[in-house]
Amino acid sequence: MLWAAWADALGWISELTTASNLHRRTKGRPLTEPFAWERNIGGRLGVRVKLPQGCYSDDTQLRLATSRAISGHGFDVEAFARVELPVWQSYALGGGRASKAAASALARPNSNWAANFYPGWENSGGNGAAMRIQPHVLAEPRLESYRHLDDVIRNAIVTHGHPRAIVGAVVQAIAVTIALNEGRVPDPADWPQLIEVAHAAVEAFSRIPELAAYWRPRWEQTAGRDFQGAWHETVSEVDEMLFRCGQSYASLKAAGRDLVEATRAYDEIVKILALDVEASRGSAVTTSVAALILASALPDHPAKAAQLAASRLNTDTDTIATMAAAIVGAASPTPLTSPIQDEEYIRYESERLSLIASGASASVFPYPDLLNWNPPKSGLDSVGLVDERMALAGMGWLYEVPGDRYATSDGVWQWMQTSFGPTMLLKRRPEIRPLAPANWPNDREAFAFRPPRGEPRTSVAAPALFDLDDPKNGRPDNERARAVDSLDLKKIFSWLRSQDYHDESMGYALRRIAEMGTKEQLEEYVAALARELRRRH
Repeated sequence: MLWAAWADALGWISELTTASNLHRRTKGRPLTEPFAWERNIGGRLGVRVKLPQGCYSDDTQLRLATSRAISGHGFDVEAFARVELPVWQSYALGGGRASKAAASALARPNSNWAANFYPGWENSGGNGAAMRIQPHVLAEPRLESYRHLDDVIRNAIVTHGHPRAIVGAVVQAIAVTIALNEGRVPDPADWPQLIEVAHAAVEAFSRIPELAAYWRPRWEQTAGRDFQGAWHETVSEVDEMLFRCGQSYASLKAAGRDLVEATRAYDEIVKILALDVEASRGSAVTTSVAALILASALPDHPAKAAQLAASRLNTDTDTIATMAAAIVGAASPTPLTSPIQDEEYIRYESERLSLIASGASASVFPYPDLLNWNPPKSGLDSVGLVDERMALAGMGWLYEVPGDRYATSDGVWQWMQTSFGPTMLLKRRPEIRPLAPANWPNDREAFAFRPPRGEPRTSVAAPALFDLDDPKNGRPDNERARAVDSLDLKKIFSWLRSQDYHDESMGYALRRIAEMGTKEQLEEYVAALARELRRRH
């Protein structure tokens, strides 16, 4: 999960941009690891936002949403569909048309996960589901059974209706399953088995009552064809794609650390799969095939496949990178080479899923009572007040992070720390409204996110994955100096007073100073905090 998030953060920097704009974003440095940058969010009428190092996109956001909906009782598809997705609209950093349309449709009262028939649902074949299904694999106790593919399919049909979207999700899940179960990245010798399992997965549409009784008949009526036939046809497309990429795969594998040869081989794969053609860019089947080939050809380090995917402009860089890194990372769990946002929380979620897979007791996310839950009508309505405290509807409490706010014509974008773990750039109304009691967080006082105690992660130097002309992959010396200068202890203590010196707020400030400040600033913070706490008590 860490490597998937890292690759997402890397590939998001180069997603759907031009070479000149990428040069401005990177300031000329090689795209070898995530770094702080700026981009416009919120569409054409959006705002330009500063994004911290390791900031991830909707790929990881929805992967974490999937993870929260999984417990020892299985996958709570209702909570994922009716709570996670509508609320996601308030903090989405990216997202495909189908995912956004599905999330908006699920905000309607009495919406249903198996009947989310928004306009065009039957033709939605993008990769918005394929990139988020990794947690289902991590929580499965019997990987060789592939029974978790039922939940992968449940997850996918919440937002996507075309067999390409669902088959792409299944192919990605099978690849991660082989990697995690056998400790190696699947290679061409495994591809026939992968195709066989993917063909057999269509049985879920007869086995799962909601799909058999309602979803599949509705799809067949709307699309005017037999679903099972369409499924097998799509899986055969994947098989043919893998065959057509065989020579390019061999060239990529033979390239080793030669970046020029690796780039040439990947360019051939991009052409064969039409990954850079606007009409088909983001297709779940081509994305899953590209990720599988990258992972299979470059299995020695998760960053290597991610870097190659991120370097190819006009493709879905972040999603191909994150899906490839998810496969390699499952087989080669090497330490991260640079930080990512919310690393502690992602680590916590992955360990929680591991507990579920081992049959041990694991925490359950405290979703609201769905009988009374009323989804926010828009993303702007997800942030509200409960007794003057800011909350994210149905999810948890919010704590303002010191920094810039970004105003638009209808709202304000603002970085906030959530009580349940992730940091979010949330869009809210200028004047925050009270939340209805049914949408209050269930975790009324305590924090749901309690990371296990353990040794801090050791920093690992980035390996020489390719022979780059410029090997300086680290942060420029003056960047850290600017970060230190930006730490104003007076502003931090002003923020702490606004948070009433909440334990988690004090911990957040301590971590920020420890990561970005000087020893003197850290000592000054601790001394001043001790004086204030003694005075208050």
